[in-house]
Amino acid sequence: MYDAMIENWWAVALRGGAGVLFGLLALLMPGLTLGALVTLFAAYALADGLLALFLARRDRGEPGPRGFLIEGISGVVIGALALVWVDITAFMLLLLVGLRALAAGVAALLATLRLLRTGHLDRLLAATAVASLLFGLVLLVLPSMGIVGVLLWIALSALVIGSLLLALGLRLRGTARAGDDGMMAAA
Repeated sequence: MYDAMIENWWAVALRGGAGVLFGLLALLMPGLTLGALVTLFAAYALADGLLALFLARRDRGEPGPRGFLIEGISGVVIGALALVWVDITAFMLLLLVGLRALAAGVAALLATLRLLRTGHLDRLLAATAVASLLFGLVLLVLPSMGIVGVLLWIALSALVIGSLLLALGLRLRGTARAGDDGMMAAA
């Protein structure tokens, strides 16, 4: 799995960049209507889910849990549901975002545990799991925070989780390049 992540570092970084962009747009445009927020979230969830499915496809030869597959399917299903359900209520949006965050957190936790079994501990991946799980739980436990609170939580979590994924992707890029340099030196 780690090899698939290293080989496809750009997909991890792209997922992080999309999260940061989504978070910044949600924060910098607080006057977004609920419909615009739903569309923005749906586009982000779909893109993130498709990238996770791409990583799952690249990881298919590895044994163990399929965290990327879980995350990819949940992102595509929840993103498509939000896109089709245009007149969604703020409460239902909150539930969808919370469920998406929990699925992403479980997937990242499974990936972290899988890496741990091979003797690796990736702190950025573990931090992504914890941040996603906490965010999802907060949204599902405190659904009465209102649309402004929901927007703020969504934006901040996208920034934090996106930044962690972006940092992970860039670190994986460095690992990939170091491996390429080692291959060239050996040749």
